Amino acid sequence: MTKRVKSLVPIYLTGVAFAAYAIFAPMYTFLHLAIALLIAISIYFLGNLVFRGKKVEAPMEVGKSGDSATDKMLNAGREGMQKMHDLKQQTRSGELKQQIWRLEQIAADIFKFVIDNPDKGRKLHTFMDYYFPTTLKFLEHYVQLEQNRVQVENTQTTMANIKESLAQIQQAFEHQLDILHKDSALDIRTDIAVLENIMKQAGI
Repeated sequence: MTKRVKSLVPIYLTGVAFAAYAIFAPMYTFLHLAIALLIAISIYFLGNLVFRGKKVEAPMEVGKSGDSATDKMLNAGREGMQKMHDLKQQTRSGELKQQIWRLEQIAADIFKFVIDNPDKGRKLHTFMDYYFPTTLKFLEHYVQLEQNRVQVENTQTTMANIKESLAQIQQAFEHQLDILHKDSALDIRTDIAVLENIMKQAGI
């Protein structure tokens, strides 16, 4: 996801305009003080229209479910998502950035599902205890290897292996999300069956 970071230019322009006016006008009078403030405010708003800041990529947000046990797990997920985002910013590999982006998307969908269905949090033990931390471990190691000044053949082989492993991990992420949705669909079918039986017993 992206967010817009405001530019500091309007603030600097406002300060310069106020200071410039103060040099040539007696600021101890209320009239000139009011004029200076009016000019500064006008420049600030105009500056925000011209210098709109820039969009920067932010880590996927992980909310809360309201269930204490599930939220504890989500807190770990939030920290992991931040770390994953930071590693994506550090790597120079466009291919790896794309892989991380996809993993972020799937992980965000998994966490959102659990937020909406806190009782499904117990389904994430393998995901949170193995797949997620293993992903971060691989990414950290890749970035460390990438930062080495000398890229020997063994290093390049290891980096290639990590990319291949991340492709497999992505499948594990997708499988985890699929399990959650299938489990939810099974619950709905069970509820429908129970409803139909009750209605039959009631002669409806």
